Amino acid sequence: CCMVDCGAPASPNGASSPSCGLGTTLGRQCSFDCREGYTGGGRLTCTAAGTWAANGSCTAVDCGSAVAMLPLNAASMTCSGTTFGQSCWFGCMGGYAGSGYLTCTSSGNWSVSGSCVVDCGAPSAPPNASTPDCPGTTEGSTCWVYCLEGYSGGYRLSCSSSGVWDQPGGCQVADCGFPSPPYPATSPSCPSGTTFGQSCSFSCAPGYTGGGTLICASTVFQGHYRWWAQDWNCKVMDCGVPSLPPDASAVACPQGTTYGQICSFECPTGYSGGGTLMCSLNGTWAQSGSCEGSTNCSGWFGLGHQCGAGYARNSTAELCGTPSCTSRDCCMVDCGAPASPNGASSPSCGLGTTLGRQCSFDCRE
Repeated sequence: CCMVDCGAPASPNGASSPSCGLGTTLGRQCSFDCREGYTGGGRLTCTAAGTWAANGSCTAVDCGSAVAMLPLNAASMTCSGTTFGQSCWFGCMGGYAGSGYLTCTSSGNWSVSGSCVVDCGAPSAPPNASTPDCPGTTEGSTCWVYCLEGYSGGYRLSCSSSGVWDQPGGCQVADCGFPSPPYPATSPSCPSGTTFGQSCSFSCAPGYTGGGTLICASTVFQGHYRWWAQDWNCKVMDCGVPSLPPDASAVACPQGTTYGQICSFECPTGYSGGGTLMCSLNGTWAQSGSCEGSTNCSGWFGLGHQCGAGYARNSTAELCGTPSCTSRDCCMVDCGAPASPNGASSPSCGLGTTLGRQCSFDCRE
């Protein structure tokens, strides 16, 4: 006959593994301790029936009612129990946000996780603004407010402890201010004001033609506004290529023919003087200086009373300059209308046929 052996005992509820230092046969005992969160302890004895008989037990720590431990403004608690490891869940009262739970700890106290905080709720769009951008709506949260196009003054809303949104600012109609267009635009006129969408007309400075319109509009940066040129047409006045002054032989305009530029002109052989032409405000050339023809009246010299080179006696000259020649004056030679060279068309003599003038001709087919 062999002695009964109960084998290794199972751990009682809440107990650690039993210690069986002397074995597990009939009459042997195994001791056990309780795990964290439990109280008590005891022994197991191997019986003749081959089973373990317990003397002692482990009881779970009880934290009692959790009501007193609920966070401020919490409500609607539901509990799975009040002993070690069990929990109670809670919601929040109206006007508050959050939730959480309480857990019974091994020390017999409730551990709180979560809270109920003031909730201002989703704010509505303020006047002239879009719906606020809110990462949160509880106390201390802020929401960015962006103004609609045509308005400026973005700001932030703050959720206060009283559960309402504090609004420190507002969206005002955007104003570009009185415009200062760059030269040569001048004299802006803004009869309807300088706010968003309004237009101002402008004229051009003296020496320029045209005008245009500026409009108060938004930029690529939200909430920023400026004047934009809707129609810009100031062009410097151009007097065009000047005609030759009387008796002048050539005009030179090295800087062009626009307002304020000056062209110089020269006189041909036999004339004295010269001068300048300036492009004026009214688009015409203002002349300073002239070419004066010479009668060479002092040209009588030597025996026979001959005239100087290029001059002839009044009685034989075809054209006299100014002042008119008398019978004893020497007048500038006039070559008259030239004959056409062989194979050429009729010469063009736009400046006359007196001394030093030139006539151009082209060849016929």
